[in-house]
Amino acid sequence: GAGLVAAVGPTTADALRAEGLAPEVVPARPGGLALVDALVDHLRAHPERRDALRARQDEALARIAAVAAADAASGDANRGER
Repeated sequence: GAGLVAAVGPTTADALRAEGLAPEVVPARPGGLALVDALVDHLRAHPERRDALRARQDEALARIAAVAAADAASGDANRGER
C-alpha cells in the first residue's frame, strides 16, 4: 500500500482519505494524479456515488480479511500436522 500512496502523493492521498477512501484503490500509473483529482472532484459532486464506492471498498476489504484469516488458519493447521 505504501507504494501506491507514494505514487499518488501525500496531498492526494489525504484528499482520498477525506472522502473516506483508501489511497490504495488508485492504481499507480502515469497520469494517475490527474485521474485521482478528477475522481475526488466527481465524488464530492456525487455523494451517492462516493458512498457506493465506500461500500464496495468495505466489502472488498472484508473479503481480503476473510481470505487472510482462512489462509492463516490453514497454515496453523498444517503446522500442527507436521
